[in-house]
Amino acid sequence: MYRFFIQNNPRKGLDELINEINRNNFLFLYLYKALLKKIIMKLFFYLFTCIFSFELYSQVSMITNIGSKLNSNTTYTVQVKIAKGAIANFSKYQVDVPAGMIASEGDSKTGNFTFENNRAKIVWVSIPVETEFVLSYILNTGATNGSLQFLQKFYYLDNGVKKEVEADIINVTLGSDGPGTLPLLDNSSPVVVANNNTNSSPTPTETVANNISSTNSVTATNTSENKTITTTTSVNTTAEQPKETVAIKETVVVKEPVIKNTNKEIKLETTSGLVYRIQLGAFSTSPSKAKFANAGKVEINNEDGMYKVLVGKFTTKEDALKKRDELVAKGISGFVASYQNGIRVK
Repeated sequence: MYRFFIQNNPRKGLDELINEINRNNFLFLYLYKALLKKIIMKLFFYLFTCIFSFELYSQVSMITNIGSKLNSNTTYTVQVKIAKGAIANFSKYQVDVPAGMIASEGDSKTGNFTFENNRAKIVWVSIPVETEFVLSYILNTGATNGSLQFLQKFYYLDNGVKKEVEADIINVTLGSDGPGTLPLLDNSSPVVVANNNTNSSPTPTETVANNISSTNSVTATNTSENKTITTTTSVNTTAEQPKETVAIKETVVVKEPVIKNTNKEIKLETTSGLVYRIQLGAFSTSPSKAKFANAGKVEINNEDGMYKVLVGKFTTKEDALKKRDELVAKGISGFVASYQNGIRVK
């Protein structure tokens, strides 16, 4: 370096050359330190972003109350506890259910519920502010059997980038030895399970006498009208007169219940005979009919503390299934429920 300066500056003295070299070295060191500082700041910012994103991602978890066994032809209240930490913007919960099962809306926690092609979704523009919360949906297992799987995913935005969290696969065996209800993850009221499995029960022995009359009363809070249903049954007695036919007259008094809440009066209809209806959902609080405007005329009945959203009254199950398929084609999920004299039956 000295030779270079001497060759290019033959008239300058040695002291001037040394001073110029020091000035050049100082400028080089200054630029070097500035560049090194900039590199360190960028590395620090990158590491901070990675650590923050990792913590945000690792804090997301999903726990469901689905066990290893479920019954076929049964309706369950499925709950999912989502721990999402500081996530507060657009988010989505998704679950793929086995073919043949139907999921309908339960408690979506202000989210928008949809079900299509065996996939249930709940989408939030702004997810609930709680660090963790419990959502629910209604699952009808249908006539499915065997070993099946549920797949859950959770999506959220992180600085405009879509992130995905996939829960462990839930392996379930469908049959007739599963639970009638699922254990709840919170203290909410479960949906009444409509189990379509037929279980045989022993027939009680009765002593028959002439002109037997019995009165049974079905009551509910705030009853309004009484309806009398009289049935006559012929029974052959076996004691002393084996061939004698005795007519038993049974009178059943059915009181029509009217249940009131703070907003409106919901009346349970006691339609005579067996009818089939489409249930679109069950809620712990009374929903707005406007939410189901695409389904046509709907009724909201309070049954065992749950508000059931019902459509149609059909005398045959085939007609009810046809109506259900029409609703599914519109993107509205539901299942067929049976009612005997206005009372839900299995």
